[in-house]
Parts: sequence; structure tokens; C-alpha cells
Amino acid sequence: MMMTNLSTYKSIYNDTVKIEPVKQKKVLSGKGFYKKVVMSTVILMILFTCFKLIGTNATTNSSAEPQAGEQIIVVQSGDTLWSIAKQYIDESDDVRYMIFKIQSRNVLQSSHIVPGQKLIIPNLKS
Repeated sequence: MMMTNLSTYKSIYNDTVKIEPVKQKKVLSGKGFYKKVVMSTVILMILFTCFKLIGTNATTNSSAEPQAGEQIIVVQSGDTLWSIAKQYIDESDDVRYMIFKIQSRNVLQSSHIVPGQKLIIPNLKS
């Protein structure tokens, strides 16, 4: 077994390479450390607030009151716009048109609905 000096290393090509010892970084402490912690916290709070505001605006519902002939329903677990629209049309009506009307009336950006959400069901006859 061959012992080597920690400061030098002999390569397979018979060249001696000097290995520099690894310099350890100072542990952050004092003013620099606290500035970084405070800045990181402020940035995280700003990002969190922005995402909350975006999420809040994305899920707002129409606060308009139903007009004559319209109904308010509460979405149940397992409901889809298709199943809801199908309940409120005649056989001669198109389900896709009713889905469009429900989305328009409730200012829905997509067909995604959640249990507990209130929807205004428009009357197709008017």
C-alpha cells in the first residue's frame, strides 16, 4: 500500500500535481446574514401575495342577481356543466348551447366547476 502526501499527488503520467487544500467559506453571520434573511422573506411575501391575488381574481363569480325565469343552483360533487345543462333543456335543445349560456351568464373562463359553487341557470325560452 502506498501512502501519499496530502499536498501532492503523483499522476499516472509521472507528473506531480500539487493539490490545493479546499478553502472553507465563512459561515454567514452578522449584518450580511440578516440582510439576506430579511430580503428573502420580503421577496417570498411579495410572491405569495401576488399568487393569492391572481388566484382570487381567477375564481370570482358573477354577483349579479338572477332575472325572471332564471334559477340559482349549488354545484354538487360529481356535477359537470354538461350534466347540469342537460337537466335544464328540452329534447329539442342543444346541450352545447346551454353550456355556452351558463358559462356566459356566470362569467366562467372554463368549464371547470367546483362543489359548493353557485351558478345562475339562464332560461333558454326568453
